[in-house]
Amino acid sequence: MQGIRFVLACVLAAPLAQADIFVVDVGGGGDFTTLTAAVSAAGQGDVILVKSGFYAEPAPVVIDNKRLSIIGDEPFAAGAPSVEIQPGLVIKNLAPGRNVAITNVRLYGTPSTSATPATPALILEDNVSLVRIQDSALYGGGGADNDMPDGSIGVAIIESDSVAFVNSVVNGGVGQFSPALNVISGHGATGIEQSGPGALVLSDSYIDGGDGGGNLIGGWPYGGQGGVGVVKTGGKLFLVGTRVSGGQGGISHEGGDGGAGVVISANTAVTLMGSSSLNGGEGGWSDFGPDGADGEAVIGAGTVNDLGGEKRAMTVTTPLREGETGNIDLQGASNESALLITSLAPHLIPYVGYQGVLMLATPFISTIVVGAGNADVPFVVPELGPGFEQVSVFLQPAYVGPSGTQLGPGVMLTLFDSSF
Repeated sequence: MQGIRFVLACVLAAPLAQADIFVVDVGGGGDFTTLTAAVSAAGQGDVILVKSGFYAEPAPVVIDNKRLSIIGDEPFAAGAPSVEIQPGLVIKNLAPGRNVAITNVRLYGTPSTSATPATPALILEDNVSLVRIQDSALYGGGGADNDMPDGSIGVAIIESDSVAFVNSVVNGGVGQFSPALNVISGHGATGIEQSGPGALVLSDSYIDGGDGGGNLIGGWPYGGQGGVGVVKTGGKLFLVGTRVSGGQGGISHEGGDGGAGVVISANTAVTLMGSSSLNGGEGGWSDFGPDGADGEAVIGAGTVNDLGGEKRAMTVTTPLREGETGNIDLQGASNESALLITSLAPHLIPYVGYQGVLMLATPFISTIVVGAGNADVPFVVPELGPGFEQVSVFLQPAYVGPSGTQLGPGVMLTLFDSSF
């Protein structure tokens, strides 16, 4: 407790930039009832606090060259953020210094129709600055019509330099299920697809291709293929304590093939750390034709370097208000000590010798011992001080023990004035 109080005291003593806070509440209790309106009104560096609820936006919410933080009001719990947004987000044209952070949300793409294909939950395009997704779940739209039976990519990344997913789930859209002979089984889609030379970091996350559509009672004779977990064309892919899996093939008279774990081009380098894994999806079962083939773990001419290691993680209660009690859940080993590094800005610097990626920018505010490597550290949020309605700080643990030092995931902790 004393250690985290010291960290927060250091944060509040540091020079902090002011930011406006916009509250989005679908029930009408905030500044706006849609995220679209809040993003349009927000300026550079502002914070959007989204209250729990389902937000059916008129179109994908577009963040165009704007530095923002979007934070779901309820802390991430059991993989089920209470803020649900459809039809997802588009983040584009981020110039240097215009990072975007998304926390505690569930994003859905739209299912297909007879006239339109299913859509992704998130599209990132032409971004120089870092996009960071934390404590969130993203689902590509599913196939839902014979003319468009295939699911959609969960996240599409195009020419974006730095992208990180932390403690998050991404699923490609599922293929259309076939309950009758006149309904076509669709293919599952890729979880994350990135083109261009940018870096992609997947930390303490689960990325899955969509399952192929199938049937149980004599429908379409071919099961859909499972989607690929991650497709990466160029650049570097870092996995830290993360599982990537292809989708399962659909069950049918002839089973669909399972999806590959990753598909990588010749100029792509993949590094696995902290007990990460790549897995092909299972082939679909068949009642009288051949079963689908299991997916391969890796397809393509790129390089894969598995450094092994043991998984080290950390979760933090966020957001919090003044006077509220939060918790840091240290998920290292009992014979390790946990150092907590803090910063006011994010970054991505691979440290393969420490089984991780440093996700904080220098200079650091503090580096202190906060407790044993496997422990809960409760803390109480202090007063933010006059003139400050919100503070965000980036935290990352380093676990130090007999086998050396290993980095855990970097997370963003957001503190609000009690009036919010």
